[in-house]
Amino acid sequence: MHEPTIEDIRENEEQRKRIGYAANPLCKVCRGFGRVYPLKENGTVDYSRTVICTAPDCLADSIKCWKETGQYLELKGISSRFQTFEQFIPGTGTEKCFVAFKNLATGNCEKPLLLCYGGVGNGKTHLCQALTAELNKRGINAFYYRVPDLLKTLRASIETHDLDEWIKSLSTVEALILDDYGLENQTDWALANIEDIIDARWQEKRITAMTTNKDITQLPARMQSRFRDVLISVAVLNSGKDYRIQKRSN
Repeated sequence: MHEPTIEDIRENEEQRKRIGYAANPLCKVCRGFGRVYPLKENGTVDYSRTVICTAPDCLADSIKCWKETGQYLELKGISSRFQTFEQFIPGTGTEKCFVAFKNLATGNCEKPLLLCYGGVGNGKTHLCQALTAELNKRGINAFYYRVPDLLKTLRASIETHDLDEWIKSLSTVEALILDDYGLENQTDWALANIEDIIDARWQEKRITAMTTNKDITQLPARMQSRFRDVLISVAVLNSGKDYRIQKRSN
């Protein structure tokens, strides 16, 4: 039986600091390697592949804990002060929106597309970040982007010849949350790229949420049709008041 050395333990600690997770050097199942050979259906060992060790306190548990940290969520686009569903206080006009996001996050809604439209300052960004965090916690690879920031990245990718890769990645990632979609100060090129991404995700029924401060009737026709598709889409109006104005007036 392999007994971990002081060097093994030191390397384990360094890996946790460097990437956020590591196997347990004291694990009796994987002996600190973090991966094991699985069993075939007939009970024999399958030496052709390895899987993550699921023993208590080993690699699978370490990764799960890491995915709940701010460090991991920042990689997914969430700010360091990420917001949760528990922190959201539904008010007049925001109840249906809260339920729609929560249902998508927890898997209680079979429709993968969600559009939330309405005024500013009523919690749409909060719900987007909560949705992203909850999906990742469930093991669903989800990314959050503010649309204005994403468009800057896409424009910059033209210079580095990475635009096609970006479009492919955004079209195929398991879950994509787009916040603050607007029509003002956006070129036809920018709007067309976002439309193409939404359309590709609609075609493959991938989890997609988008917020906008525009009315749904102001969106491009093709985008409207995707989010009005009652078979796979949910569109909700957030009519809540701007809580920032309310806080300043109190």
